[in-house]
Amino acid sequence: MINSVFDKIDVLVAHNAKINEDWGQLEILLNSYPGFHNDIEELYKQLNEEGHGYLIVKEQLNGQCISLCELEDYENSSRLIIQINKLNLIRKESYKLQFFYNKECFSEWLHKLAPFSFLEFEKIKIVVNGLRTKCIGPNIVIGNTENINFSDIVITAPEDIVSKNVIVPKGFHFNYSKLFVNNLKTELIICEDIKNQMLMLCAASLCAAIVSEICDDQITVIIRGQKRVELKLYNQGDKISLETITLLKLVFDWLYGEGVNHIAIKHKLLLDRISLDLNTSSSLISQLKAILNDAFVQAKERYGYILLDRQDAYVKELRLALKEFKSQADLYVSKQRTLISNLMRDVLAGLLLVGFTLFTKFTEIEKLKGHEGIINAIFKGLAAYFIISSLMQVVNDIIDMVLSNRELRYWSNNMSSLWPKNELQLHRKKVLNKRVVSVIAIYLMVIILYIFIILLSWNFPNLWANILSDDTYLNGTFIEVIRKLVNV
Repeated sequence: MINSVFDKIDVLVAHNAKINEDWGQLEILLNSYPGFHNDIEELYKQLNEEGHGYLIVKEQLNGQCISLCELEDYENSSRLIIQINKLNLIRKESYKLQFFYNKECFSEWLHKLAPFSFLEFEKIKIVVNGLRTKCIGPNIVIGNTENINFSDIVITAPEDIVSKNVIVPKGFHFNYSKLFVNNLKTELIICEDIKNQMLMLCAASLCAAIVSEICDDQITVIIRGQKRVELKLYNQGDKISLETITLLKLVFDWLYGEGVNHIAIKHKLLLDRISLDLNTSSSLISQLKAILNDAFVQAKERYGYILLDRQDAYVKELRLALKEFKSQADLYVSKQRTLISNLMRDVLAGLLLVGFTLFTKFTEIEKLKGHEGIINAIFKGLAAYFIISSLMQVVNDIIDMVLSNRELRYWSNNMSSLWPKNELQLHRKKVLNKRVVSVIAIYLMVIILYIFIILLSWNFPNLWANILSDDTYLNGTFIEVIRKLVNV
């Protein structure tokens, strides 16, 4: 436990040792006394047990390093410096651990910390000796012992989502998830400045995700609502309560907790109301208690009205979209029916052409001999007619459906923002996909039939010549010949 390290340092401080400390180093100024080397060795061992064995001892006068095994030689009237390197944080299972022995040094470091200083750690516990304030959040814990659990409240909005709605300087990093504190308890009034500074850092990090723009100095912010307001985000010494932090968290979750949908609308509604009440002579954080709650309530009410209007518009556009999709589906159905009817028409026209223009003029089958040229011209022309007819239908239908699909895509792309593209594609697939599959299947079947008819018509003169060359076909009536031909 890191508190055992504090106990070892207490022994040195009891012999009038002086402490200088910041985030990266703890320095102990010590005059030697009988048995001091044992106390330093005990401190070194305890640090090693914590996984933090970065301790060196120097002489104050010449800065010469002294090994631990030589400390006993400096027991008489020596002035020493013990340096503990704290830059390499103590690693635990799911977090890192930092410590401050001197509470005043910790308070001084905390007041120098900027809200947007990029901290490399994801989760950290800071143990401060003698601190009577507990600051607890999902990613940071500050207290007098490491046996304090992190809060189970989680801020999940990614920084890139917030950055799309807030203009920030180059190299700026949000710290709202790392500095957020939702549970804070103060037992002694002496720690009030530490409590307030921690709340101020938390409020500043959350407010940064709500304003319109953060200026290059990372202190001045711009709010663009009903009017443009430029003011400081915070001033040193601003007072803020835990209740205001809780309200800020509710506002943050309302803005970014539902994903990327409607963030810009909610952001604009909130800033419209806030901008009307702000005083540029004071910082934003100092005015939050007076204006934030009313602005938040009004923004939610206005957002509810907007959602109702958008729902009505959504229903109207849904009906329009389904109507357009139905028209497209009807187009596919009509193409199927037209294609089948045209096939039947062409077959019937071919039968009538052959039946009424050729065979009705002959009473006996043998009289067809000598007219092979006419028969060849008739059936080759019939095959050419089938080819032209099928090509014209296919080309016309393809052009018609391509243009119709382009018009549908153009209409879809110009619909209002109420329609996400993936939702529009889902409705389109449900309505049209089966129709497209059926049209393709019918077209393949009809094309195969057309190819069969064309080949039959083109090769029929040769088949007819074979029939006439066979005497068995010349001994009966035309009906008998057809029956024999079918049985071949």
